[in-house]
Amino acid sequence: MFGSPYRQAAPVMAERAPGKITLYFHKRQTPPTLPYELHNHVSPDTWASRVPQILRLTARYQQPLLEAVWILLFFVAAIAVPMALRSTIYGNLRTSIYTAHFISLGIFLAIALVFWAPLIAWKMLGQQYANVLARRWAAEDTRLSGSRYNGYVPLWSIRLPGVLSSQTIVTINVPQLGPPTSPYDAQAYLPNWVGPAQNQGSPFEDRYATDLKRPSSLDALPLYDGRNAPLNLDEKAPGYYNGGHQV
Repeated sequence: MFGSPYRQAAPVMAERAPGKITLYFHKRQTPPTLPYELHNHVSPDTWASRVPQILRLTARYQQPLLEAVWILLFFVAAIAVPMALRSTIYGNLRTSIYTAHFISLGIFLAIALVFWAPLIAWKMLGQQYANVLARRWAAEDTRLSGSRYNGYVPLWSIRLPGVLSSQTIVTINVPQLGPPTSPYDAQAYLPNWVGPAQNQGSPFEDRYATDLKRPSSLDALPLYDGRNAPLNLDEKAPGYYNGGHQV
């Protein structure tokens, strides 16, 4: 439930892993564009309607300044109230020292309950709304998956900010594809608007190493020697002369 301290809003960060993509949202930011991993599974209109809902939910249940003030008040009350009642507990009441200690502990727990119960309930209520929202989106995607998304249903998981945290974590499952070993690899993981390579083999392989017929145009390719005459490939290569004798 506890998270990193509040900081200035930052652009959406994304972490990609085989089979899922994780997005980090802050309440004050421009809505991100649709990740290319989801182009075949989530329409742009659906994405444009869901992202503002996530940002509104984040802004409603993420108030780090108010949470910090509330926690500070808890520590002040947890120290000041037992000290103010110390003389009454240990002096005026005719109780043993152990009973007085239990009374002090009960006062501290009561103060903690008064301050922490509303804060935890508020966070749990927001997370419950986020879970309901994710289940509703899953139902919508299941209804549309047969005709529009090739039968695949992306699963959404929304985790709202915890106490003193400033970001919402959204995880979306996508079809698992192996990561590329190189951006120029023929088997590289490319977005859907980039078509696969025509030749799936190595670009340096011999095109005629298979049983494909050699183009006839290569057989009739004219070659010329240094005298601008057609080169006869059947004749012997000229010999070399050393001291007037051919070698």
